Amino acid sequence: MSGEEPVDGGYGLKVQNAADQIRHKIAVGEFRPGMHLRQDQTALALGQSRVPVREAFKILVAEQLLIHHRNRGHFVTELTPREMADICWLRESLEAELARTAGRIPARDIERLDEINGEIESLIDTGAVWRRVELDERFHEILWRLADRPVLFHEVKRVAERQRPYRVLMSERIPERDRAAAAEHRELLDALRQGDFARYRALLVVHISRARELVGLLEQDLAERKEDPGEA
Repeated sequence: MSGEEPVDGGYGLKVQNAADQIRHKIAVGEFRPGMHLRQDQTALALGQSRVPVREAFKILVAEQLLIHHRNRGHFVTELTPREMADICWLRESLEAELARTAGRIPARDIERLDEINGEIESLIDTGAVWRRVELDERFHEILWRLADRPVLFHEVKRVAERQRPYRVLMSERIPERDRAAAAEHRELLDALRQGDFARYRALLVVHISRARELVGLLEQDLAERKEDPGEA
């Protein structure tokens, strides 16, 4: 067992910590879709030894965040344009159903949504891409919780996590979309304040469908990155 670490509670925490760090780096775009992750280099970047990183890789392969190619190693999962379109469709469908069965929104939630959207707007012309994406997800999570549908909530959250690395790329390439999204958020908030749920649902369907319109541009972005790997 030379070089191996004992399998105990402390080791389990190291594995979980490594997995959490890699998830975050994928989410914020530091580990890009299609990027080759070598165990030794990843361990060095995380300040970990190779063994917990190796086990973390197995967890992330099971979660479909990494893919393992025999004799080639581990790569950050790269979605095809069709898969990206399918994920957009799933999110549209799930969010539309959650909106259809949404209950009344407490005033404190409207206030919180307004605060989150204000912070998004304050970051539009900055390099805080990951923070904008994170805030957008928080905004939508509050909306998802308006319907008491825990199974659907879990599924749409999982879909959003698959979409997140590409949302970061979209936000980098098309920052004006973030500006437009913040304006759409204000319209959603106006409908909720007025208790006009029919308008809220119609606005939300349009808002979440816009992501699918950007898939073509994102495909072009990923193709350009492959041609110029120095950008990665």
